[in-house]
Amino acid sequence: MERRFGVHVLFCVLLAAGGLCSTSIHVRAQGTESRTLGTPPTVVDGNARFIVLSPRLLRLEYSETGRFEDRPTFFARHRSTSGEVEVTTRTEDGWRVVDTEEVTLRYRRGSGPFDSTNVVLRFPDDGDTTVVRPSWPTRPDCRPGRACQAEYANHTGQVRVDGRHAWYTGPGFVTDLSGGRVTWHIENSGTDALVLGFRYSASTADTVEVTLGTESAAHLPLPATNGWDDWAVVRDTISAETASDVTVRCQACTVHLDYLAIAELGNSLPKGDSGPYGMPLSGWRHGLGFVKDSTGLHPGVVRRRGWTLFDDSRGAVHRADTTWVEPRHRPSTYRDGYLFAYGDNYAAALRDKADLTGAPPMLPRWAFGIWYSRLYPHTSADYRERVVPRAQARELPLSALVLDTDVKAPNRWRGWTWERELLPRPEKFFGWTEQQDLRVALNVHPSIGADDPRYRKAQRTTDSTLVNVQGKCPRWQGDTGPCVAWDWGRRSHMGSYWAVHDPLTQQGIDAWWLDWCCDASRVSMPGLPPDTWINEQYARHRRARGKRGFVLSRIGASWQNPDAARPGAWATHRSAIHFTGDTFPTWDMLNFEAEVTVREGMMGIPYVSHDIGSFHGGGPRADSISDEMYVRWVQFGTFQPVFRLHGHGPRLPWQFGPEADSIASRFMRLRGALVPHLYTLARKAHDTGMPMVRGLPLAFPDYSQAYEWTTQYLLGRQMLVAPVTQPGDRPTTTVWFPPGRWVNWFTGERHQGPMVDTLSVPLDQMPVFLRAGSIVPLQTPSLGDQKREGPLRLRVVAGERAERIVYHDAGTGTEYRNGAHTWERITWTDTSRTLQIGAVRAGRYSGQPSRRAYHLTIQGINRPRRILRYGSDRGSLEDLKSWTYDSGTRTTTVKVPPQPVGESVQIKIQTATDRR
Repeated sequence: MERRFGVHVLFCVLLAAGGLCSTSIHVRAQGTESRTLGTPPTVVDGNARFIVLSPRLLRLEYSETGRFEDRPTFFARHRSTSGEVEVTTRTEDGWRVVDTEEVTLRYRRGSGPFDSTNVVLRFPDDGDTTVVRPSWPTRPDCRPGRACQAEYANHTGQVRVDGRHAWYTGPGFVTDLSGGRVTWHIENSGTDALVLGFRYSASTADTVEVTLGTESAAHLPLPATNGWDDWAVVRDTISAETASDVTVRCQACTVHLDYLAIAELGNSLPKGDSGPYGMPLSGWRHGLGFVKDSTGLHPGVVRRRGWTLFDDSRGAVHRADTTWVEPRHRPSTYRDGYLFAYGDNYAAALRDKADLTGAPPMLPRWAFGIWYSRLYPHTSADYRERVVPRAQARELPLSALVLDTDVKAPNRWRGWTWERELLPRPEKFFGWTEQQDLRVALNVHPSIGADDPRYRKAQRTTDSTLVNVQGKCPRWQGDTGPCVAWDWGRRSHMGSYWAVHDPLTQQGIDAWWLDWCCDASRVSMPGLPPDTWINEQYARHRRARGKRGFVLSRIGASWQNPDAARPGAWATHRSAIHFTGDTFPTWDMLNFEAEVTVREGMMGIPYVSHDIGSFHGGGPRADSISDEMYVRWVQFGTFQPVFRLHGHGPRLPWQFGPEADSIASRFMRLRGALVPHLYTLARKAHDTGMPMVRGLPLAFPDYSQAYEWTTQYLLGRQMLVAPVTQPGDRPTTTVWFPPGRWVNWFTGERHQGPMVDTLSVPLDQMPVFLRAGSIVPLQTPSLGDQKREGPLRLRVVAGERAERIVYHDAGTGTEYRNGAHTWERITWTDTSRTLQIGAVRAGRYSGQPSRRAYHLTIQGINRPRRILRYGSDRGSLEDLKSWTYDSGTRTTTVKVPPQPVGESVQIKIQTATDRR
């Protein structure tokens, strides 16, 4: 009964009071590139509604009025099915039961809002059955034996989550308590008395008020700690009868609050590290600034336990025109959440999340080249006469110049015009970058001074409502004049914000780097995660102008008002390249960056951009980085989603010693060569939600080693990357090789997995391996917007059958969404040593070549006797003469002359063992 399930389910509910009723629902929707989305099966039971979005994903909604929400929210854009869903529902012993092919959900009928007592989820996992009683984050529960992080409690006022000091637990700590509140809900276990422990830091002695339930507030003195990096715990014993909500507040205090620990009387207080806030399988962090080594991450959708509940009860809802949102005014009993149950099928969880929340953007092709940035007062002459010519001389594939904050005026931090001493003729400079095919990005901080030429227009657009909620400009930047900031939750303020951007766009700025760290701009509307919201507005603003929608930015929630809403970073994949700076130059940080990319990828964030070389290296807070550290950081960046050089100190190869210059330049050229591979992975991420960098558990969930080697990853399906993150002339790196045969990219050495091996890695190499039976598309690197006139280079590792699809489009613009792109299928048949290059399929795009040449590198075969090219009709035959063979690595290289892109071609390699 396709698409008629609603009537049958409701009819069953009416008849089933106290009895047993069952109905089956079957929905099918075609899954094509422009997918036909089906109406999902819906079950209503009194004030509870259950919507089955996939066999593994259910929406649970409870409304005391029976008024349910059908409008999309900022987080949940698409509540529809994209495949076949079968659902059976019944009532059984007072429970509503909803069965899909993969999960069973039970709800105790008439029991009120969802909580851990009336909702039960069961699903198979690795031969066992997992039983879940989910607790709802809308009312964060804390129970004896748990250390409950302050950042996950309920916040009111201007409370902020921060991470700029050391030795806290979890992903951060709470600060700016003055005038605000932090509240936990306590679930008592039946004991008579409880011990509370508040972990805090305070530079001077202070006092906070603690309220238990409805009791009057009690004053809790907090002795001074030795400094902001030192933490202490104060204890209090309370009657369990009063333990419902615990609220900490103050009118004027300077205290950092880390967690609330609870224990039954007589037991030891738990520590934060023992709570459920360790390193999650997938996770995110607003940024890595002021962090000197690994620290906690906020958990994402994919967790080792095999299920996740996302609470969207507070999320803002879209208006009818979907271009703006409004708060959701609901009572505290309202529940709206999404229950993901996936076991160890983590890839399915990411697909479900992308279907629900929306696709990652398709970045422009130039974004996968090399971005050059430095916190340094570069002049336009620096770029024209030194940076770009030297990059050209080394054949470095620079694709973007990032102008940092020095180039702005009248204030280098908050200015919205040009500093003429550095950029005396902006129009000439942007004309030159266009000739060089270089894109230009600009760093912006979201505030504006009263002395700025665009200040009056910014105020006029908002009826003079721009203010600074901090009352002053960021003091630590040395600002003395008045400045104001925007409230991005107000539509007029967004218009004002774009009014100061658009003149710069018209002059030649092609991308924005939102460096929102210290200004007072904010999002006042309830139900919006601030960073994710403004990132989305950048993407929308670009798309409205025919450009691909993205911004380089931090993610989740900034220091100003991080808990305006959760989902935090759950929807940030739709708009942001995650700028993780400002990092310190340590080997621990390099190692942690590798892990962050992996874990953010496992929550569906495909684009992560670290400061290659660190931010602080060579600045006032850290020494310059060594040649060795620079090379290892460049190697790491070569195999990351986005390669962006940045920092205080030098970051270009020729600014280091001869050996570092040579090695770093070679890896940067390799980065440029990898663009076709990376661009195809980006399109896959856009279509499926699968990240470019894939943590090993995504592909090998049944192997314990996949969870232990947290900095290794797959770049696509067939390339294994293990960054070197420790010093030494020939440091040893331990690598876990997954099942299959793996070939070293640089040496040709083979490894048979699954196995663990310890490798000695000289400075000019990096542990990168291709699986036997893989094809990697490459190009000849060039400076600028990655021109594609040259041949498509295909690197083939023999030993197994291989298949690869290569994606092509115009590289910029949005016509790819309307079919202006092609897919090129390439297959390798190992038994016959035949490479088939299929005719391109799909539409045409601007700049599409009519003919394409190929350069083939086939590794792992015997010396050819003859190499033949067959045309699409097998009637045309050519004996190719332009080939070479390396017996040391058993590698054949072949040059295939240009051929029409609409025709297929077959390359067959004959060896001495073949019959003549």
